[in-house]
Amino acid sequence: MSDRQSASPRPPVTQDQLARVAGGIGILFVLVAGVDVLLTWFPTNFGNREWEFGTVSGSFNGLLSVAFGFALVQVWFAHADRAWPLRALGFVHIIIALLIIGAALMYARNVSIALSAATAGGAGTGIMKAIIKTSFQSVAFPIAFLLLARLSFLWAGQVGRAAGGGKSGKERIGVIAR
Repeated sequence: MSDRQSASPRPPVTQDQLARVAGGIGILFVLVAGVDVLLTWFPTNFGNREWEFGTVSGSFNGLLSVAFGFALVQVWFAHADRAWPLRALGFVHIIIALLIIGAALMYARNVSIALSAATAGGAGTGIMKAIIKTSFQSVAFPIAFLLLARLSFLWAGQVGRAAGGGKSGKERIGVIAR
């Protein structure tokens, strides 16, 4: 008999195990990427146009990992039917979206100065790429975080109804995944 035949089969991985792993990885993403994003803002130098331009561009680069991490944590909470953490995440998502909008407005104030400095110094291509990318991120990230907030509140509202015939966390997540 081969080792494969004699060994007892492993039990299948459950959805609960997958959700916990996703949530744990999500927390790790939020912590690591969140620290990276926050550290771009310190030491502060508001009023310095170069610092504002570079800080917003740099911090927006790390937001994708933060959003991904929050989404994984949110799926974990929804799967586990945890209403209050879902509501708390919803408020966190709204605050992050508002902070992104504020940073984008600060960034927009500095675009013309960055363009004129880039053309004078010969770094126009790099500055243009940064402006295009950050402009897109300035629109996409608030939408993403507000969508996450909406789902958080929606799923949190459904948690209490799950016992009374509503959809469980597993069913809610399945509907979104399809």
